Amino acid sequence: MVKLSEGDTWVSPFWLLLVLCVGFKEYIMNAVLQQAFPNTDETRQWIFKEPGMFNELQLDHAPVIQSYVQRQRMRGHMAIEDSTILFVIKGTNTIKCGDTVVEVHENEMVILTGGTLIEYDKVCDPRFNNLFEAMYFVIQDNLLKEFLKRIDLRKSTASISETTSLSAKPVKERLRGFLESVMPLLKEKDTVDKGLIKLKIFELLHHLVSVDQDMILEMLRVKKAVSENLIFIVEQHYLDPIDLPELAMLAGRSLSTFKREFEATYKSPPAKWIKERKLEKAKELLQNTSMQIHVVCKTTGFKNVSHFSRIFKKYFGYPPSRSKCKLTPPVKM
Repeated sequence: MVKLSEGDTWVSPFWLLLVLCVGFKEYIMNAVLQQAFPNTDETRQWIFKEPGMFNELQLDHAPVIQSYVQRQRMRGHMAIEDSTILFVIKGTNTIKCGDTVVEVHENEMVILTGGTLIEYDKVCDPRFNNLFEAMYFVIQDNLLKEFLKRIDLRKSTASISETTSLSAKPVKERLRGFLESVMPLLKEKDTVDKGLIKLKIFELLHHLVSVDQDMILEMLRVKKAVSENLIFIVEQHYLDPIDLPELAMLAGRSLSTFKREFEATYKSPPAKWIKERKLEKAKELLQNTSMQIHVVCKTTGFKNVSHFSRIFKKYFGYPPSRSKCKLTPPVKM
């Protein structure tokens, strides 16, 4: 037993040794990650105090190249505005888009079509000190159109209008070399010329054309959300856990345009209409299925059970737990 100072409690040498070991491990991990991602103390803070380290390069105030490193599993959703190419460098990213689920492993890539909503599950790789690392390349419509003017694509048997299945593709040596060439630019993001960023996007597209031209044809597809009407988009996504700006993006409209068209169509502000539809759907599920309250809460896109229960009671006049035997009309809010 060790007494640290007069009046202190006795501490076992085992616990002192344990504390020293944990501290030493933290020091080593900081040193390793600092060597791999030399971004001063800010990087170290992001990696150990936040879910992940994020870096990006922008064109016209919008991100086009992003790198992401994290040390814990993360699940969530993401609205894809422009076609995006995801490269997984370490770990695994399981992506769900509609009814399609694909696992993207180390040294694999996937093309995410613009105007879609995806769910992701990022899992770290224990072989690399529990790290997940990925890079995203956002192919803005204007850049894709400019690129296509410069090249002559051969005719393909693939139909641009058909829905392309989500699938992971291997990243071969040539593309891996390209990704390595982008890393120094991300570390010097504040001084990188915008023209160089644009050239890097074009370089990636040239690589993809040389490997598999159909990858480019996938991105040629018109955004699904733009070609479909607003009613279809709203009915398809109103139960998803997304906010109004994301829903507007999926509908291919600015937020102000989306609100204006929504009110003209539904005769109600979008936030009010969506909340009421979610609550009506929740009541339907509680009355007609065996689903538990927490499952119904998640299914109808509410953030947590306490919030769901509170607004459910305010709208219907009784809590969700009594909904199976209540048929009282809703209270006007």
